[in-house]
Amino acid sequence: MMSFPLRLALLVLLPAILANGCSPSEPSSPGALTLAIASPPSVYVGTMTVFTARVTSRPAATHMRWSFGDNTFDEVSDFDSTAAHIYAAAGAFTVTADLVQNGTNMVLRSATITVQAVVNPYHLRLESPARGPIDSTITFLPNPTAMPQSGSLRWDFGDGTVPLTSPNAAPVTHRFGASGRFLVRVAMLDGTGLPVARDSAAIIISEHAVNGIELVRVPAFTVRDQNGTALTRRLLVGIHEVTQGEWASVTGENPSRFVGDDRRPVENITMSDAIRFCNTLSEREGLSLVYSMADGDGVWHIDVAASGYRLLMHKEFEVLCRAGATGHFYTGGITIGNGSQCLPIEPALDRAGWYCGNSGNTTHPVTMKLPNAYGLYDMHGNVGEWCASTGTPASTWVASYICGGAWDDTPNHCTADSYTDPVPPANRGSYGLRIARKY
Repeated sequence: MMSFPLRLALLVLLPAILANGCSPSEPSSPGALTLAIASPPSVYVGTMTVFTARVTSRPAATHMRWSFGDNTFDEVSDFDSTAAHIYAAAGAFTVTADLVQNGTNMVLRSATITVQAVVNPYHLRLESPARGPIDSTITFLPNPTAMPQSGSLRWDFGDGTVPLTSPNAAPVTHRFGASGRFLVRVAMLDGTGLPVARDSAAIIISEHAVNGIELVRVPAFTVRDQNGTALTRRLLVGIHEVTQGEWASVTGENPSRFVGDDRRPVENITMSDAIRFCNTLSEREGLSLVYSMADGDGVWHIDVAASGYRLLMHKEFEVLCRAGATGHFYTGGITIGNGSQCLPIEPALDRAGWYCGNSGNTTHPVTMKLPNAYGLYDMHGNVGEWCASTGTPASTWVASYICGGAWDDTPNHCTADSYTDPVPPANRGSYGLRIARKY
């Protein structure tokens, strides 16, 4: 049975369908009560087709029963005289509409119409950049195979702006006024306003860049300190782990073991290396330093009220990694055993990150796997990320963690809530970093 929103959408389309429909069949018997079927002029395989039953003086306590001639289940519509169907194969099909009396199931009137479902000649292949900065002009290409007569393209940019209708297949541009991950959708409409082809693509809009490192604004969220106090966080977060090229442009060196591509994440760094990197970025932008070392104690201290760049805290990492998801990974859960083996490939993790089952024993360039709903890449695997945590909101000493797992870890060590607490000054070819700052 159709949901109310679908019935409402079909009723909105009804005038266009009736105005452009095929010739209806004759009712099965004469009388004041008549029934006929109308359909769109073209019925495409894999595309929703809306059929309309024309009824005069429809009695109360009746419903429409539809059969689409392709061995699918009949559909019943209680409150309107429309039905939607998608044909999975080409061919000639007899569509039947029965006006049925409630309770007795007596067929009061019946009508049929033959439709020819054909392979859809219309397709879209949306081209979109993977990322772009906020308030910049982004160009999208629809690349249709053909356009129907009097057809158009309807664009929805996923950011709450009014959808755009384009009368042709020319490229369109859009400016995003907020950062985040947006799903851009384009639909091809025929001359009656019905969609005949669709495509979509995700784009990540960054709000800020420091030394070429892109950051995205994530929704405000809450974590709890060791005393159970709720702390609200509002952060700009690095879209991906800091790369070797980005690290070298700030420090003048590349300590990584796995070299050969500047887009690989930097690794083989200590917690202190990561902290000094954040402080250098803060100094370049004139922001207050988050990290400091008191005279003589040799311990890093953190001031979460400072405005500068910092590492994520381990409780923040879990929230940002999940981005609203509830599984082990933002792409799903562990499905093979308990996740303690590299092989067979764990499907959900394979989509999100590099781990011992798919990495080939090396790191890989960032952003090659799927991002999460916040637009963050490589939160699972590739390199474990240094996180500097504290139990209270006041300035205090830094507790170090490695979060997210790495290229040499098993799936159960790459989950959103997985972390280790290595003893400084630990550094490995699987330890890297991601930066963040307040907004």
